[in-house]
Order: sequence, then structure tokens, then C-alpha cells
Amino acid sequence: MHILHTADPGTLWTTRDANTKELKVDLFSASITPMEPAGGIASSADDMAKWLKLHMRNGQTPDGAAIINEKHMRDMHTAHMLLPPEFAGGRQNFFQPQFPESAALVGYGYGWFTSVYRGRQVVSHGGSLFAYRSNLAFLPDDDVGVFVSSTGPARYLSSQQLFYYITDLLLDLDPWLNTSTVCTFPAPWNSDDQRSSPSGPSPVPGALENSDLFVGQYGNLLFGDVEILHNGTGQLSLKFQRLVANLYKTDNDSLLLAEAIGPLSFLSHVGNTTEYMRITFSDSSPRADGKYQELQMHDVARVPLTFRRDVKFSDPVPDKVKNAGGETPLWKLLSQDV
Repeated sequence: MHILHTADPGTLWTTRDANTKELKVDLFSASITPMEPAGGIASSADDMAKWLKLHMRNGQTPDGAAIINEKHMRDMHTAHMLLPPEFAGGRQNFFQPQFPESAALVGYGYGWFTSVYRGRQVVSHGGSLFAYRSNLAFLPDDDVGVFVSSTGPARYLSSQQLFYYITDLLLDLDPWLNTSTVCTFPAPWNSDDQRSSPSGPSPVPGALENSDLFVGQYGNLLFGDVEILHNGTGQLSLKFQRLVANLYKTDNDSLLLAEAIGPLSFLSHVGNTTEYMRITFSDSSPRADGKYQELQMHDVARVPLTFRRDVKFSDPVPDKVKNAGGETPLWKLLSQDV
């Protein structure tokens, strides 16, 4: 089992036979890949604190110079659309009397979520991908801001709960979370752990038949390129930016299961369980000798990511996407079959 050192992104603790060894691994080099959140901005805690203070001052620098119009800043932090309770799986919504305190996600402004925590307005935005998670939040009426960033399997991190705990301390309130319940939330108040992954298909032993139908490069204009290749052991592997995974067949000929290996192997090995990412293939066309033309990666983002053989990340954006109007988000247009 590998445990990522949350205080040092370049350190892994590897545990085998009850022996723990610390390894130095260059998990994240300076290179930026298309799938990185927010364009792959690399920052530091000090810089994020300055960015947070700029928003808390509504666009003013520490010496009072206005570099962004105050009205525009307030518009960013104001909800312009309501969010349904089931947004993000309802993980940010909990209420008394079941829980000691209440928090509710309300709406979305221009790049910022608005919510209420213990009766106070909160403006925030967080995100996660593969091996890390960050959350930036501030309380505009209390002059309090918190930035939390942690490495590890993103779906098991508790940056939101850490924000609650730290905010309570900064506001001189009695924290209702502690070092134990921050990690077990929503337990013990709710035993339904929403962070657990649903059960899914299992690998089938044996070599994959017609493996050449899967092999090749598939692209997406927004998220980059995926490569399926022979790994020299009679099996297939997947390479997607920093993610490398072994692929296993299932009872469904067009569904393969990906098991992360290498420095990011902890994505598939959480505790004593193995969690697979689903990769589905489609559009097996006679014009291409029966090879699959499209794949979808599941369990990586909130929606399946679609990649096609005839698309490369470096391709120019098609005119029909540039000129598209209506309410369809650009990311959705770029991730569709164009």
C-alpha cells in the first residue's frame, strides 16, 4: 500500500509486510498537462493567500490600489444561479438536528460558489484531480479566509471539513469536528459514507482477445490525448498524461478496467481494496478494419470523458464550436464528437 505524504507532495510512504519506507518520488514535475484544473496553474500557499486577500478586499491591493473594479468583484461573488440540493452528491449540505451544525450550498456566481455555514455567508471554489484536492474559501462579513490543499486520492480527502474546523478556530467558535471526525465525516452522524465508490464490474482472468482493435491514440480537444498500447506482457496499458494503468478485460467485450500503476498506484489501491476505472470503447467501424474509434473514461471526472482516434489535442478548434451559441458550455462542446 502507498500512502502519500500530505505535507510533501514528493514523498510516498510505501507499506509492505508491516514495514514502512519513505520514498522520494517526482510525482509532479514542472510540466503542465491539459487535464490540470484551472489551466494547470502552479502556485504556493503564500501566493494563494495573496490571491485570497485580493478577493476579500474586493479587488484592492494592501496599499489600497484598485486593480479590479469593485463592482465586478462583487458580481463574481454573488450567486447568479441556484444549485440543486443534489449538486456534488449533496456532500456540502447537512443540517441540524442530525448534525451539530448546518452548512448548505446555495448558488454559483462567476467562478465562485456561495454557501452558508453556521449562519455565515461563504464564497468558495474547490477542485480535485487524481492525486490532490484544493479548496479556497472566505467569509466576506468576517474577514476570514482559508486555503486548504492536500495530496492523496482526491475522492477521500476532506478539504471541506478541514475548512469548517479551521474556520471555527478563527472565529473563536467551539469546533464541532475533531481530528477523527474530519476524516470520517459524515459519520458518526450519518453512517452512509458517500465517499465510497459503488461496486462495479470485475476483471476476468486471461488475455484480451483482438487487442489490436483497442490499440492506438485517442484525442480530446479539451482534455488531451489517451494512448492504448501493448505493454510487452501480453496485456494492454493506458497512458493519460501522468496516469499510467494496466487494462483488464471484463465480461463485456467493449469494457476494460484500468488499474493505476507507478507513482499514482494509490488511486486504485485505497486501503486493502482495489478500485478500477472503467474504460468503454465504441464505434467499431468496418472502414477502420473493425478498430474502435472512440473511448470513454469513467470515474475520472463528474462526467465521462470522450476521446476519438480522429481527434488530437493539438488540432485547431472547429468553426462550429467557435461559432456555437446558446447555453451549451464550451467544455461540453469540446468534449463531444466534433
